[in-house]
Amino acid sequence: MLLAIDVGNTHTVLGLFDGPDLVEHWRIATEAHRTADEIAVVLRGLLAQHEEVAPGGDATVDGIALCSTVPSVLHEMREVCVRYYGDVPAVAPNLPLWGGPRPTPPAPAQVRPGRGGSTAPPLSPPACGRVPGWAAPAPGGC
Repeated sequence: MLLAIDVGNTHTVLGLFDGPDLVEHWRIATEAHRTADEIAVVLRGLLAQHEEVAPGGDATVDGIALCSTVPSVLHEMREVCVRYYGDVPAVAPNLPLWGGPRPTPPAPAQVRPGRGGSTAPPLSPPACGRVPGWAAPAPGGC
């Protein structure tokens, strides 16, 4: 199951997904002074309420997606992921996917100039002026 965590200024919203289905969700107060250990206790208590993820249940958290608008909480949430869920692949701002091999940064000669020094080839315009995944035509249309 995927645990999605959205940390806002006043509330933190957590969702537990089984594939595309939201099977459980919680809303807790965002406390900027909470330590990683305190957050882990709250998180484990919430997860224990869900019978499939609770100890002895059939399911486990096998992925974590984290976003935050509160830098101090983001730091502590990252620490929770590393210390308490270190074997679970997780994605958080400014961190690579962990739980697997870390990407190797490209050599400076491989980085093309421009925003962010992307190594990706330039994008070509979509066929017929449509943006992939959008139903409406892009400006200029077909």
